[in-house]
Amino acid sequence: ATTLCSYGMFDRAMAVFADVDDAFRRNDTTDSYEYAAFVNNLASTQYLCGMYDKAESNLMRAVELLRKEGNHLYDIAVSICLLAELYRKKYNDTQKSLQVLDEAWTVLCDENIVRDGNYAFALTKCYPVFAEFGLDMQAEALKEIAAEIYGGNI
Repeated sequence: ATTLCSYGMFDRAMAVFADVDDAFRRNDTTDSYEYAAFVNNLASTQYLCGMYDKAESNLMRAVELLRKEGNHLYDIAVSICLLAELYRKKYNDTQKSLQVLDEAWTVLCDENIVRDGNYAFALTKCYPVFAEFGLDMQAEALKEIAAEIYGGNI
């Protein structure tokens, strides 16, 4: 679906997402990590397609689902970083973006997050957003942690 959107086939992409959403609902698995990741992917695609209202709503939903699930905190930060970008595009509101990035930073610094490859991958998604908003010290710290985990290869 994401690929369809990138080629301008928005209606087809949204139809695929609707089919997948229906499958989650039929299987009663809308409280799973997989569903939260799906909602986050849907929101990312909606953001890329300029569907900012829907993207914002689904990002908030993904964060809520991930918080309930409780085992993938770094994915919360990835969703929040996309929210920061969305707030700047949708509202031209850098202050609101910086506020949510502060929340993402707090999540990424949580002692309970396992510092593994999944965490490093999330950092590679987040540190450019911090840099984009001029939070260079945080961006560099996240990049360094990812590089350490990846053995210096980022």
